[in-house]
Amino acid sequence: MVRRLDVNDRLILTDIAAEGFDPSSIGKPLDTLMREIHGRTADGSWVVGVEVFREIYGRVGFEKLASISRWPMVRSILDVGYQCFAWPRYRLALRRMKKAAAGSAAQPKHESCDLDQSPSSSRCRQLSSISEVTSSTAEVTSSVTTLD
Repeated sequence: MVRRLDVNDRLILTDIAAEGFDPSSIGKPLDTLMREIHGRTADGSWVVGVEVFREIYGRVGFEKLASISRWPMVRSILDVGYQCFAWPRYRLALRRMKKAAAGSAAQPKHESCDLDQSPSSSRCRQLSSISEVTSSTAEVTSSVTTLD
């Protein structure tokens, strides 16, 4: 929906679950990016969580809605609501990634990595560091958004 609304191409959306995504290219660990949505403004500064949505909607024509979401009571409700959504989503993402890594290890045509050993590829290193955070793990469809 956001891509369709972005008629002036002011947003660059990045799927951090994409196979070729390399978090080192933006200087943030994958685990950090998975915990909540991140956005980067044209000047390079980062915004995180609900503020990313406020920035996005403000840039695609919903300035009034973004403004209302900054009112103190509305801000508090949205921030708490997002955290209630983000934490379970993060744990689900970890679970899926761990499952995908286990499935890859069982299929020799794909690169495999044993999360209990020292992995060699960057994707395996990412999965390994994620598995250390929590024992329950999964796939993520978050994004890093660059805001013009």
